[in-house]
Amino acid sequence: MKTTIRLQLCAMALALAASYPLSRAQDNSAPPPPPAGDVKPDGARPPRGNPGKHMLDNLKAKLSLTADQVTKVEAILKDQMTQGQAIRKDESLSREDRHAKMQAVGKATHDQIRALLTADQQKIFDTMPAGPRPGGHKPRGEDAPPPPPPPPSEQS
Repeated sequence: MKTTIRLQLCAMALALAASYPLSRAQDNSAPPPPPAGDVKPDGARPPRGNPGKHMLDNLKAKLSLTADQVTKVEAILKDQMTQGQAIRKDESLSREDRHAKMQAVGKATHDQIRALLTADQQKIFDTMPAGPRPGGHKPRGEDAPPPPPPPPSEQS
């Protein structure tokens, strides 16, 4: 009797295991929509893939860059990306050293781009956030939420 039950359970398990890939193959539904928090209030999506392209597009739109400026900014951003990749791959650096080097590269990039701009463009550029942060975090500044209040102290 026990042998019969075991055989039946094994047959059912095999049937389920065999039918699972078939049921997954028939799932032709569309991918789920992105999470609601992934869309900015103005309807724009956060940058994906190449943040340098997003930054260039943003600078072109807000600063009305000339064709010559666009070419030079592209080269600067490409150089920043190359340097960043080299820093990330350098396993001899500590996390803090990597962070410091990335900060230095970012500042140098910012200064090089600013030097290409006219005085009017520089005024607008100086009001712009530093750029996208890893993980989609907002730049520190006015948009950052205030720090949490300290816990209430207990008085004896």
